Amino acid sequence: MKLRAAAVLTALAVTAGGALVAPTAETPPPTAANESTGAPAQAVGGTTPFGDIAAQPKVRTVTADPQVDAASPITDAALGAVVESVEDGTTLPADLSSKVTLDGELIRVEVAFADEEAARDAVRAAGGQDVAPITDDLFAASVPATGIAELEDSNAVESVVLPSFAVPEPAQIPVAATVGTKGGDVYDKTQIAQWHSLGLSGAGVSVGIIDYFRSSSWKNARAVGEVPATAGTYCRWGGESCSVVNTPASDDSGAHGVAVAEAIHDMAPGATLYLVSVATNEDLRKAIDYLASKKVKIISRSLGGYYDGPGDGTGTSAKLVSYAVSKGIAWFNSAGNAGAYLEPQSDGSKVWAGGYWRGKWRDTNKNGWMEFAHPVRNFDGSLVKDGSGNTMYQYYESLTIVCADYYRLRWSDWGVSDPTDYDIYRIASNGAVTGRYNVAQKKGVAPLEMRNGSRAHLACTTGSLIEVGIRKARNGSSSSGDVLELAGNSADIGYAAVSAGSAGNAFVDSKSKGMAAVGAVDPVAGTTIAGYSSRGPTNDGRINPKLSAGSNFTSQAYTFEGAGGRFNGTSAATPVVAGIAAVALERFDTKSPAQLVEYLRTSQTSDRGAAGADNTYGAGELIMKPLAIASFTDTPPPTITGSRTVGVTLIASARWTPVVRAASYQWFRGDTAIPGATRKSYTLTSADEGQRIRVEVTGSRPAFTPETVSSGLTGTITKPFVTAPAPTITGTLKVGRTLGASLGTWSPTPTTLTYQWYANGKAIAGATQRTHVVTAANVGTRLAVKVTAAAAGYTTTSRTSASTAIIVRPFTKAPTPRISGTAQVGKKLTAVTGTWSPKPSTLAYQWKADGKTIKGATKSTYVIASSLAGKRITVTVTAKKAGYTTGLKTSAKTATVKKR
Repeated sequence: MKLRAAAVLTALAVTAGGALVAPTAETPPPTAANESTGAPAQAVGGTTPFGDIAAQPKVRTVTADPQVDAASPITDAALGAVVESVEDGTTLPADLSSKVTLDGELIRVEVAFADEEAARDAVRAAGGQDVAPITDDLFAASVPATGIAELEDSNAVESVVLPSFAVPEPAQIPVAATVGTKGGDVYDKTQIAQWHSLGLSGAGVSVGIIDYFRSSSWKNARAVGEVPATAGTYCRWGGESCSVVNTPASDDSGAHGVAVAEAIHDMAPGATLYLVSVATNEDLRKAIDYLASKKVKIISRSLGGYYDGPGDGTGTSAKLVSYAVSKGIAWFNSAGNAGAYLEPQSDGSKVWAGGYWRGKWRDTNKNGWMEFAHPVRNFDGSLVKDGSGNTMYQYYESLTIVCADYYRLRWSDWGVSDPTDYDIYRIASNGAVTGRYNVAQKKGVAPLEMRNGSRAHLACTTGSLIEVGIRKARNGSSSSGDVLELAGNSADIGYAAVSAGSAGNAFVDSKSKGMAAVGAVDPVAGTTIAGYSSRGPTNDGRINPKLSAGSNFTSQAYTFEGAGGRFNGTSAATPVVAGIAAVALERFDTKSPAQLVEYLRTSQTSDRGAAGADNTYGAGELIMKPLAIASFTDTPPPTITGSRTVGVTLIASARWTPVVRAASYQWFRGDTAIPGATRKSYTLTSADEGQRIRVEVTGSRPAFTPETVSSGLTGTITKPFVTAPAPTITGTLKVGRTLGASLGTWSPTPTTLTYQWYANGKAIAGATQRTHVVTAANVGTRLAVKVTAAAAGYTTTSRTSASTAIIVRPFTKAPTPRISGTAQVGKKLTAVTGTWSPKPSTLAYQWKADGKTIKGATKSTYVIASSLAGKRITVTVTAKKAGYTTGLKTSAKTATVKKR
């Protein structure tokens, strides 16, 4: 745990700064029902302890207000700091440099909107580019630093902020191994072996793991067979391509993803794995598209998330979950390790801590600072009660936390026209106030603080104990009834932490029925929820987590890393569920994501704690039940395709419900099995001549009874004609002319021949003779003829000719042109075409002298050149029209051309 010593608030420790009081109706503090008295087997987040609360001077009243910087034209102060650095050409603030994507003066930002087209126009007007959709009300864009303020001021835009970079959770601390070898303990606990024994392994199911990975851990796990080869990887970090085993999170948290892959492989050894590492919402959206393109059906994500919505399933992360589910992917996410619990200390005391605080705004002395309710506890951690049995509380204007980068503050002013503006600061023991990058809340700006990390904001050293306070900077519409929430990581918040509501964080607050948040039963051999496991309800009152699974089990990754050899937290429970989901999906492969989640919740959990689903275990702990062997519901006889002719290959097809996973074949001549004919296809031999063929197909599938079904018998197998040439068409392709079919030489000679003529591939009614008279109905089509030959003992065979050219008809009226004009050098001659019928689409001309073409003389008129003196002139007219023969007519000769 992060607690240094016993935390004791005695009933006598009353100081001037805060009275020891029972809860009031106005500001109900956390109740005993929110507490977990069971200690986890391992502190998930680390080991830095809180001190004795009596030895940690609490700030009962903040004595100084923070210094307020001059107003920035940009609402989000972190983005404002980046804009200022880019415009001034100075170095980015150290705590933001790794979380900003720059391309020259272009800054990658997230833009919230109500009207996407209008927002895109606003981005273009601000000089922005490269817009990438994230959800239905958010996209990413690259915008010049000089255009950020203009973009934010646009009525089409609700907010402009820096993308929230994922911050990896802390590395796991060493713990003593107890039972099991490399996941064997959780394997036994889930009883998945009984499904494996039926041949179910997750085969054919692809799982995407969104996490962090380290190359050395992965290679070691592969070498000892704890993880399979991957089917693919995808990595983007702030929009940049990367390697999944070499991201900024790989060094600190790279064993985490490897341990997740181990757990999935233990549960579903036949499943295909894809590894994904991403940092921003934009990266995640593209990763989902990648996984969908690979036909991934399950996502396992053992990571938390910063607040990005009201906790009711309407935030950006929840929408991304729904996007994945809409693509047919079931999503399993760790519920979080923010539950509050008592942790035994070396001196025998117990200290209360967690990763989540929640409370209504309280400011009885009207100085603008939140008053936090701290339950009073005895040395053993038990609550101090007054004479009426009510829990006693001490109120302070500060909260003791461990310095980390995971905190996010939100409050309940979502969607209001004038939200209250709360800020969080570090409070020194002398009452001094520090902290920066606060967001000025206004309409359209989310009621959130510390979007870009909290450690630098609070100006503290990671792992150190500090005091923080929440100040109301501006009242807005009203702060009455405002509920504030501060989320950190496991055991980061001392004394005032609560469990109820801690499973309302990003991602896990999703409303999608195809997503399940997973709680942790720890230790794996027990049946009690881990103290650290986050609890519901969500802020809209839904039960969370959806279900729980065993945690704190053996792991090769953490053995190799020298981290105690065990994997715990809800991070460990989640891949157990995801792997089992892959096995269940192999058996029930038509289930949608929602149906798969519901099946696991309602059919494969053991109820824990209070009867029925609750906000501690969800539907219960995932313990697999025996699976009944099923029968195929529909087994129609297989079909055989292919001609019944010696030398032809027959192919068997069986379409059963559900689909068979393996099939064996046996071909028969009548009732006699053909030796060696045990494949899907069979080529007919001379031994089959005169016989009738059938095939038996035996279909099998894990957890199903194999069934054998026979096809019907084919017709009698015959020999092919030795030669069977395609016919050719003879005759003139004109209306009224007779065409004939030339057969060629068939061997043996057919005993019967039948004919069918076709126009553009369609049979011509009644055209069943060897000859065919071209009719007007054939004009505009291509003709072909099929000849069918039959002979005793031979396969009736058809051959079709090549198609003719398009059939056309002649013009009904094609007059000979005449020439008007004087046959003299320099005079103009005119071609008089007369009236063609029907009217041609085009008429072309060519003038000639003594029968030789006059170059360039292709118009209806021609001026006689001097070189043609003594010659006689003609003109040829060419008429064209679709469906008609091209018509050519040449005029009579002129008189001999005279000189001028």
